[in-house]
Amino acid sequence: MLIHRMITIFEDSGSSVLELSPGLNILQASDETGRKGWRSFLLAMLYGTEAPEGMVSGRLDCESEGRELTLLRATRQGGARLGEFRAITGDGRLAAELTGVNCGKALLGTDCTSYTSHGVIEAAEPDSALTEGIASIGPSLAEGTEFRKAIEEEAAFLQSGRTGLLPTLEAELQETTALLATRETLASRLESQRPQKDVLAEQALTLEKELASLERWEAHQQAKAYRLAEEEAAAAEEKASSYRRRLDEEGVPETGTVSRLRGAIVNLNTTRKNSAQTRSQRDKAAEALLEAETRLNENPFVDMTKEEALAKPLHLRPKPRFPGWGVPVILAIGLILGLGTFFLRKSVSLSIGCGSVAAGVTALAQMVSTRRKLALWEEQAEKKRAMRETDLAEWERLLKAAEAARAENTAKSAAWETLQSTIVATEQGILREVRRFAPGTTDIPSADAALRAAAVLRKELADADAAAREARIRCSLLPVPEYIPEGPVPQVFRTREDIQKELDQTRTAQASLQSELDRLTGRLQSIGDPEALRSRTETLADQISAMGKAYGMLSEALTALERGKTEEQFQALTRRTAEIFAGLLSGTSAPVQSDEEDAEETEPQSPSNAASQLYLASRLAACQMSLPERAPLLLDDVLVGLDDESCQAALRWLQGAAKERQILLFTTGSREGEYFRDDETVNVQQLVFGSQA
Repeated sequence: MLIHRMITIFEDSGSSVLELSPGLNILQASDETGRKGWRSFLLAMLYGTEAPEGMVSGRLDCESEGRELTLLRATRQGGARLGEFRAITGDGRLAAELTGVNCGKALLGTDCTSYTSHGVIEAAEPDSALTEGIASIGPSLAEGTEFRKAIEEEAAFLQSGRTGLLPTLEAELQETTALLATRETLASRLESQRPQKDVLAEQALTLEKELASLERWEAHQQAKAYRLAEEEAAAAEEKASSYRRRLDEEGVPETGTVSRLRGAIVNLNTTRKNSAQTRSQRDKAAEALLEAETRLNENPFVDMTKEEALAKPLHLRPKPRFPGWGVPVILAIGLILGLGTFFLRKSVSLSIGCGSVAAGVTALAQMVSTRRKLALWEEQAEKKRAMRETDLAEWERLLKAAEAARAENTAKSAAWETLQSTIVATEQGILREVRRFAPGTTDIPSADAALRAAAVLRKELADADAAAREARIRCSLLPVPEYIPEGPVPQVFRTREDIQKELDQTRTAQASLQSELDRLTGRLQSIGDPEALRSRTETLADQISAMGKAYGMLSEALTALERGKTEEQFQALTRRTAEIFAGLLSGTSAPVQSDEEDAEETEPQSPSNAASQLYLASRLAACQMSLPERAPLLLDDVLVGLDDESCQAALRWLQGAAKERQILLFTTGSREGEYFRDDETVNVQQLVFGSQA
């Protein structure tokens, strides 16, 4: 089987395509995703194993036994097994003999387990048991002449049973017969499809004419729309010009001036309101000043200074003193009382004592009375002094209040006068500017009305300018008609998209048909002259008849050796491993001449190189002896453990081996591709898979 192309489709609408060629394919991947993904895809398409994550369908184009096949698998759930299977031949027929179950075994000649065990080789450390087993045979594996002769004889004997000359001739006869049948089928299909070419050409011509009619009708509509847009733009511009002329004639100021004057009127009204409030505040301040001055005038200290007020007498009664008549009275009382006592008692001492006591008591009473009167007088004087202090404090407060009221009245009066001056100046300024374009303006209301009218005119001009600009922009956005169709233009009732879609489909069908005709013609030419094929079948039949007896003799010899099959297979595997190992060292897939006189000295290999080469040789030998040649070989980064010189030798061996079997070498490095950069027989490409696309 030869793989041509692999295509993957994923749930997120992503897809990847991998084109392959016969022989050796170097497939470089930046990471493990591409390598593992394409390997899983191939096994899923051939054997129905689990598909890569997110994959919903896949396609594999291949060639098997001279027949082109397309394998299709799909699923409704990404990453599940691709349960829906179809196999289509190159002529578009369904290959009913191939199913999702037997597809891989039918095309590769082996089951999934055997193919993944022998046909897929991954990079790994060599198995120690295998290394020891092969190494125990000794140096004669790669150099012994008798051993090589035995290998050649046995290989020639074994090949006669599977891929020898007789089966090759029989396969060639079968292939030649199939080619004759295929050629007849292809010739019949080619003749049956030629009339379709003329039908599609006529259909394409009709659609092109319909598309041309649509283009003429669209050009007519385009010219009409452009003319209407041009007329609308011109009318809008003329309207704007008429407004501008009127404004210029009437001397209407600019919008900024109108806005400024209208704002000044608004500010004037605000100033008037502030003036009214200020006047009210001034009146209130005057009333407060009058009240403060009235209360101040009612104060007894209104015309005095503080010193004069403090010096003003309190108007008190005279201060009580001990009376001057008190002494005579006291003496008189003492004398009277003493004389009375003397007359009563006739005692001078007693009379003097009683008189003295009476005089003392009287003096004491007089003194107490005088002190009480003095205390009362002091109390009254203190009250009057306190009252004078209170009146004086009240006078000071009233004086300050009057001064504050006077200052407030002065400030409010000044503010009102300032606002009045501002109002008068503003009114005059507004009227002076408004009268420039409205001479009949007499007051602020008429000025406001004139400004409103000017604002309306300016807005109408702005709207007209905006409408003119929009109309001109709409006109400029329309494509200028390159030509105006002459004569009647029939309307096409289908859209350009529908006509173009049908025309594209027709052209695609033409291209597909032409491609099919070219393919059929090419296949007929590649098959060759039918007379030569018939002559070849006759020659092959004669050769097969002549080889029949020799093949029978070889079959009998194989039957005789059937008893030692297990040991012989192990020996054959060991010998084939040794042969491939020698080939990997020399870089050629042909048997290495090991005669001592012809042998060339080679430098000893490093242990790691030798181990990697021996491991790869054993796996390749198992593949060659276990798998049919039609099964492609998948190598997953198997040369990563080799140095550059050993890697190049192994690549040369693989290039030679790829002449017999398609080889897919996946690698994460670049040295393999660099080695074959100028070799057109080797397909080198960078892998893209899934989300990497």
